[in-house]
Amino acid sequence: MEENKNCGCGCGCGEEENTLAHGCCGEEDGCGCGCGEEMEESIIYVTFDDEDDTEVACSVLDIFECNGREYIAIAPKAEVDGEDEAEVYFYRYSEDGEEVKLDDIETDEEWNDVAELFDANFFGCEDHE
Repeated sequence: MEENKNCGCGCGCGEEENTLAHGCCGEEDGCGCGCGEEMEESIIYVTFDDEDDTEVACSVLDIFECNGREYIAIAPKAEVDGEDEAEVYFYRYSEDGEEVKLDDIETDEEWNDVAELFDANFFGCEDHE
């Protein structure tokens, strides 16, 4: 799990830059560690509560802490691969051994705090509409 909080490629450089948003290590927009590692895209499968309980492959955009809790930002892989914009979903994130647990965000205030921090980290701004 710690690897996801560093540069993302698994090189162990300790850089905190999120290369999922900024590119691969050694690239101009990467974390700058210069390891030259290719970054693997993190994919998880999520079953959304809808009429047919469809399992959807989602790209992990970021795992981050906000107000003392961990959160995950995901987007359906088909949208990430095929469109300029993708719907981003936020969930509370936790791990129990090998098992990953996603829980719904409970309040609008919590969701707004998480979305604002994600936008600032991912897009490099405080107000991204």
